[in-house]
Amino acid sequence: MKFQILIANYSMGEPVENLIDDYRLIVQDMKELWDPARYEDMLWMLAIGVMLEIDDESFNVLVKLVENSHLDDFLYNFIIHSRKNEVNYQDSALLFEVPFNSLIKVIHAENEGDAIPLMKEYLLEKWYVGHKDMGWYDCHKHREKLYFGYWSFESGAIVKILGLDDSVLKTIPYYPYDMVHFRGI
Repeated sequence: MKFQILIANYSMGEPVENLIDDYRLIVQDMKELWDPARYEDMLWMLAIGVMLEIDDESFNVLVKLVENSHLDDFLYNFIIHSRKNEVNYQDSALLFEVPFNSLIKVIHAENEGDAIPLMKEYLLEKWYVGHKDMGWYDCHKHREKLYFGYWSFESGAIVKILGLDDSVLKTIPYYPYDMVHFRGI
């Protein structure tokens, strides 16, 4: 629930720097509550940690959870190893091909001119429809006020890690542009 509130606050335009304390509290809660079956929660927490330039102490709590769960996933490893300036993620496979398989092409693109159009395609054509099995899918259509925002945090983290010029992605739905451009103090 705290995680959805964090995302809702971001969706409502809360200044990015105001999310850091809530993020750290969620990290502490995850030490007790995280379920390895909740792949996307960890993916998003790792991605948000990169974009918020979160401290190593908090980020490493997540890394330990992944390591202790023996999860070997390409995206987890790419994000984790980017913080360590290591590249030993490349032999990993994706735990979930849909919708994430096209992100491998973005990461391995030979240049920015290839990577950005691939990311745009992922955001516009694959990300939302690729999550139709998630409980939050189409929640904006419910009578109950369940909607907390739709964000492809993994896209933002990849762009930030690769240092891509994302100006063409700024207005693309699901892309957390201002979080990508956050600079920690």
